Amino acid sequence: MIYRGSIVIIPFPFTDNNNSKLRPAIAVSDQMRRDVILCQITSGKPADNCAVYVSDSDLSEGSLRQGSWVRVNKIFTMDSSNILKIIGNVHLYKQKEIQNNLLKLFL
Repeated sequence: MIYRGSIVIIPFPFTDNNNSKLRPAIAVSDQMRRDVILCQITSGKPADNCAVYVSDSDLSEGSLRQGSWVRVNKIFTMDSSNILKIIGNVHLYKQKEIQNNLLKLFL
């Protein structure tokens, strides 16, 4: 079961849909039946100002290869069967920061 705040590894498709690359993402919802809502995670600082920085000190368990950015404006739904593994979980305070930035997109 995937819960809000879980950092997962997924096969992320290239735009041509012929290939994919394994990438991290963060669950911004609990798993709903088979689906889960995710946001992309990237190591490069995005140009937008709605991304949230996450480092190992923000994790309650697991680790990232390096400090990374949650792209709250890059949100998508995925069937949980496509999630390859859970690599960590963020602390509640960081979940709230991500949630607040996500809400700002719609206000």
